Amino acid sequence: MICNPYQRSLDYYINGWLKRTSLTPQTEAKLKQLEEKPLEQAKLYAESSVWSETITTLEKSRAAYPNAWKELLQSVGLGKIADSQIFDFSQEIQSDQR
Repeated sequence: MICNPYQRSLDYYINGWLKRTSLTPQTEAKLKQLEEKPLEQAKLYAESSVWSETITTLEKSRAAYPNAWKELLQSVGLGKIADSQIFDFSQEIQSDQR
């Protein structure tokens, strides 16, 4: 993340790897049945070890189900940041939002 384009030493970065996980046809069918139940979807994703979708599903439902989000983060030792704002780094911040 470029924090200041004129002082690049302030930038943040992260390294890692992703492992693609395919869902079984049964899991995909179950997810479709649970479209109106995001907490159940997140649980199913977690049981399938699809953590990016688990987190995304819970984060999107964070306002409606704040305890579920907190419980997930606490379960992995991140309870201290449960109330922190989430930033969508896939979208560019406009100069009037800085």
